[in-house]
Amino acid sequence: MTNILGVGGNRLVWPDLPGHVRAGIEELLGAPVIQATSEPGGFSPGLAARVALADGRRMFVKAVSAARNEFSVEMFATEARNLAGLRTVEWRVPVAVPLLVGDYADGGDWIAGTSWSLVGPRCYSMSVRGEGEFRKSRIVTTDTA
Repeated sequence: MTNILGVGGNRLVWPDLPGHVRAGIEELLGAPVIQATSEPGGFSPGLAARVALADGRRMFVKAVSAARNEFSVEMFATEARNLAGLRTVEWRVPVAVPLLVGDYADGGDWIAGTSWSLVGPRCYSMSVRGEGEFRKSRIVTTDTA
């Protein structure tokens, strides 16, 4: 059997974002972005980048426009809601989750979400309850930067 590794290739980089979107994200974060490193892989046609801010904080930013892919905008919005909901989960094992800092929408085409940047992936496998049944899930955890 052949293992297939999916690799994206159409990610945006920080300078590709329109100026008003970069400014909106920086306003949300409360500091200018001084460095952005795009994350490889994935299938979203949007930005996925770790950014360093002028005040020393490190954040993770995702952004996409409906013009590039309408479905990705919906997926990003769902991801932001899910990240916000993780704050109230009572985990059975210690898990560091990327806390949502905030989200941005320009009222038109663009949506973005920001979270604390995390490093050092570790995986835990655990059972979680879902719709009256137990199912196996893989939880990816990380150490905060």
